[in-house]
Amino acid sequence: MGDAGDEIRSWYAEVVAKNYRLFYTIAYGVLHDAHAADDATQEAMLRAFEKIAALTEPAGVVPWLAQITRNVSLDIRKKGGKRKVRGLGDQTMDRIPGAAAKEPRATERRMILDEINRLPAPQALVVTLRYLEDLSIDEIAIRLGITPNTARVRLHRALTALGEKPFIRRLGEEAS
Repeated sequence: MGDAGDEIRSWYAEVVAKNYRLFYTIAYGVLHDAHAADDATQEAMLRAFEKIAALTEPAGVVPWLAQITRNVSLDIRKKGGKRKVRGLGDQTMDRIPGAAAKEPRATERRMILDEINRLPAPQALVVTLRYLEDLSIDEIAIRLGITPNTARVRLHRALTALGEKPFIRRLGEEAS
């Protein structure tokens, strides 16, 4: 690949490292298992890298990777989690806060992630960034390459779709 290939690998590694928690959160929300989520996230990042030439808009890399992560996670869940995935070695990544089953709010968090993963991908991504990654609307817009108003609309629609579930209601109150 030469120098251009090295630049692409470096850029891709930086994007993945910066957003790994987001991708892991998406996978965990689908799979509810820390090891399976880590495997799914790594598999998604490998698949995406193999198809990096298909990416026409580099600014859209985060939503693209998020969608790939979600699809890989859904594939694994559909196949009963028995799918063999490729690993990246012994890389240690931070886990999302609350992913451990020992945490008292783990059940509530799992229920919230289930509901978020039922949303359309653009809405799920905005909710995940806002409440699980604790980004502001402006930061979400920058990360996703959308306008702040689009981010607000997606968040509002997502919270409306999530409805009046007691464990979700707090999210809507925070967004106001």
